[in-house]
Amino acid sequence: PDDRAAVQSAMHAARPGQRLVAEFRIRRPDGSRAWVEVHAASVDAGAGRRTRTGVMVDITARKDAEVHLRESEERWKLALEATGD
Repeated sequence: PDDRAAVQSAMHAARPGQRLVAEFRIRRPDGSRAWVEVHAASVDAGAGRRTRTGVMVDITARKDAEVHLRESEERWKLALEATGD
């Protein structure tokens, strides 16, 4: 829900044939949250209409790994600073 307005705005602004790649959070049916990466395109459906098509991939594990890596790097940096190295 926190990312909905930005994602919808980007999708509506896409021109026919233009591709959109975005990462955002979703709320799953069980109430938990997940990170997804979306590859989408706006396609001319004829008669002045557009339709959207795409693929959504769960990237929660990757986002969690990025957070853990940043935290580990920060701890390493603090340890080096504490020893004067």
